[in-house]
Amino acid sequence: MALTKSRFRREQLTHPVIDSDVHSVEFIPVLEDFIHVEGGTKLVEKFRLEIRNGRFQSSIWYDLSPEERHRQRCQRPPWWSMPAARTEDLAAVSLPAFLAEKMYDHGTDYSILYSNIATFAVLTNDPDLRIPLCRAVNRYQFELFSGHHKHMTSAAAIPLFTPEEGIAELEHAVGELGYKVALITGGAPRPIQALAEKYPARDHPDLAKHIVWFDTFGIDTEYDYDPFWEAATRYGVPLMVHKGTQGWNGRASNTNFAFNQVGHFAAGSEAITRSLFLSGVTRRHPDLRVGLLEGGLGYATNLLSDLISSWQRRGKHVVSMLDPARIDLDALFLLYQTHAPDRVKAKLTDAEALAPFIWGVNASGQGPASAQTMLDEFAFVDPASEQEICDLFLPNFYFGVEGCDVSVSHGFNTVLNPNGAELKCFWATDAGHWDVPDLTTILDETWMHVEHGIIVESDFRKLVYENPKQFYTHGNKDFFANTALEWGA
Repeated sequence: MALTKSRFRREQLTHPVIDSDVHSVEFIPVLEDFIHVEGGTKLVEKFRLEIRNGRFQSSIWYDLSPEERHRQRCQRPPWWSMPAARTEDLAAVSLPAFLAEKMYDHGTDYSILYSNIATFAVLTNDPDLRIPLCRAVNRYQFELFSGHHKHMTSAAAIPLFTPEEGIAELEHAVGELGYKVALITGGAPRPIQALAEKYPARDHPDLAKHIVWFDTFGIDTEYDYDPFWEAATRYGVPLMVHKGTQGWNGRASNTNFAFNQVGHFAAGSEAITRSLFLSGVTRRHPDLRVGLLEGGLGYATNLLSDLISSWQRRGKHVVSMLDPARIDLDALFLLYQTHAPDRVKAKLTDAEALAPFIWGVNASGQGPASAQTMLDEFAFVDPASEQEICDLFLPNFYFGVEGCDVSVSHGFNTVLNPNGAELKCFWATDAGHWDVPDLTTILDETWMHVEHGIIVESDFRKLVYENPKQFYTHGNKDFFANTALEWGA
């Protein structure tokens, strides 16, 4: 039997291959048995309704006319998003035993799997469904993957709308069941208090989901998430983020899925990464490791660059340069008297008369230092240099790169960092979704980045092996014990 392209490529390598993002398909009748154990028939019914009403891949859009879709601004859902033409690929992401059998054909030695239902369970707004659903999903996955630990592990679904629910499920999934990877959402919608009081959800249920702000667990959060970050660090479990933003403003077309989809994972990952960094989470929890999946590396490069630039211009060491109190009004008035056209001079009598108008239309954005709640917006991070910003960013965040993503080159660019450390990326194919039309070619497709000169061979080794191994073993040196990576793939 001929080797697949990916198996052929794997046999040319001298190191294992780790895929950090494979999506598995749940078998709903059995999953509902686990949901029933957690909450009985009512919970099963609530789960079915949640699938129907749009929290998951809703079919409501298909029931509406084009005119009604437009009137309701009903977002076009992902369509034809799963493997179909290749029956073996669909079976592989549905049946762990078959996936284990086929992994060498995929060119992979070890995979991190995410049940599709897990990625949606952590997003569910209703705590009466979210919390028991995550528990049911974790028990279902634990039983399903039992016996296949040599080549794969499944990520636990961790609800995180409050730190308490997150800690409780970490203790169960990681502490009791033995999960090694945790999946969290990238943030939670919270009601805007003033609008929620004016339009109570009980009276305006259709409006409630729109009058929200997005809590990214760091900046502006009303909860103390530090105990959760500490718990994740204590358990040595990396946190993985699948945060899509389809449906956000600018991503809610009712006709074009691609318009909603392109870049949406990058947007969600960028938001939580920025929030965790600026709220000082990486300073307080230096051993916390967060993986951002499906967004690539382009946004990560821009984010780090923008953080450095913002600190250089608005950090505590320079922000006083922007203080309106530092203006020499007398000197400015003299310059106006000397250089302004007659029509401007006619409006000016003295320096005090000039003061209200020196900013033009930006006047409303100015104010005395005493009126500012936080002059140093990097106070929680408190970096002393560009290097320290890199030191508080680069070790903690790892960015998932899909096989065809040419932004992988950003992961080996050290120009932003004075000490030459790289942005951390790992191979995360998104296998099981439409991003990977053929599981047997994806490793070879990724190798094309080497042949096309986008990365070099040592970068490829870091991408598919060294970086993910470093990420998973940072907090758990035994992560790969009794697996193909320990025994020799």
